[in-house]
Amino acid sequence: MEKNVAESRRAARLVNAQPNLCWQNAVDLVWSDEFAGATYVEGAIISRKAGFPQEHGWVVFNGEIIDPTLPDWELFYFPAHQWAGEEFMRVFFQYEEKPFFKHAEFKQDAVQVEMDKARNAAQELADTWAEEAKAGG
Repeated sequence: MEKNVAESRRAARLVNAQPNLCWQNAVDLVWSDEFAGATYVEGAIISRKAGFPQEHGWVVFNGEIIDPTLPDWELFYFPAHQWAGEEFMRVFFQYEEKPFFKHAEFKQDAVQVEMDKARNAAQELADTWAEEAKAGG
């Protein structure tokens, strides 16, 4: 799945996206009329520049990643949890605090299993980049 940079920029303007508030920016986007029906996603991202995974929130709409917080960054996205429609509304109204994945409902034996999978997949990509750099350098 690819990020739509132009739509991500437009989305950033639409919700007046704030730095370091990816979860709220994504929630605001899902609530907007223009992105009604979008899927709210929590997962991990990684960039070649940073080289380490970070937890992040974004939206999927019409089969594309829309990232109002980091619209221009070249990132690789690894979803952990996704909510849309009534399920999104249930989670939104049940848990005021974001990100949602930190709540007990989304843990197994106190472990954030799905987020760990996303982080590990992102780290594997970073490790591949490091090996490629070693082999080429």
